[in-house]
Amino acid sequence: MEEASGAQIIFPPQQQSRNEVQIKAKSRAAVCKGCLRLRLAIDSALQSRLLDYNFFLSLPLANPVSIQKFVAFRHAVTSDPAFSASGIDPSAFMTPEHLHLTIAMLKLYSDETRYRARMLLKKLQPEIQKLLEGPLQVHLQGLEIMNDDPSSINVLYLQVKEVGPSNRLEQLCERLVQEFASNGLLLPQDIRPVKLHATVINTRYAMRKADAGAPRQQFDGRLLLQRLSSLDLGVVTLPAVHLSQRGSFDKDTGYYSSLAAMQLC
Repeated sequence: MEEASGAQIIFPPQQQSRNEVQIKAKSRAAVCKGCLRLRLAIDSALQSRLLDYNFFLSLPLANPVSIQKFVAFRHAVTSDPAFSASGIDPSAFMTPEHLHLTIAMLKLYSDETRYRARMLLKKLQPEIQKLLEGPLQVHLQGLEIMNDDPSSINVLYLQVKEVGPSNRLEQLCERLVQEFASNGLLLPQDIRPVKLHATVINTRYAMRKADAGAPRQQFDGRLLLQRLSSLDLGVVTLPAVHLSQRGSFDKDTGYYSSLAAMQLC
């Protein structure tokens, strides 16, 4: 980038709290070229699968009742030798306190994009509260799989159904995706309708605790679906939309650390 632009690009030390990059050159044109080259490199990195998502918009689904029922479900599966023979790794279960509905995955790698995301949630709160006009509740019931073959499963999830005749939940998700997309906070490939689901088992969780280079394993879920497909975690009132940080958790609630939250009622 420096050779192509004629500018010097100075990155801050890793231990520095601020992540500002300095671009120096003898002419304004060279500085502009350096800025452009750096911006293109950043955009390319954000589009790449090699740079993982670090934040996501979420709706917490964990309350004392749903956690208790999920723990009972996990125990029923992990303590039964018949399920163990199906290849279900105990570490593939979602942590009960982490139960959530994902609205959108985000790559927020700068102070500026994180600030814009926080301010956008704050700006949208009055509009969203007017749209909902009261508490929003969902029923977590019924196990489903992401693929078509129950004998080879990667992801097992609970259906998330709004309580009541309206479609306020879909409208909420659609509005947030629309606004984050129009404000340049969503990648083009992530602008799509939200699939309402709550993951309970994901073999990717087990992979993180094993050899990173190992192939992703599936499990045979036919017996589990036969016996426990009607799993019911009850009705949950959705408290807020969280701008959640992946891999970081609140020490008090056990839920994902929140950069910002938009109260729903």
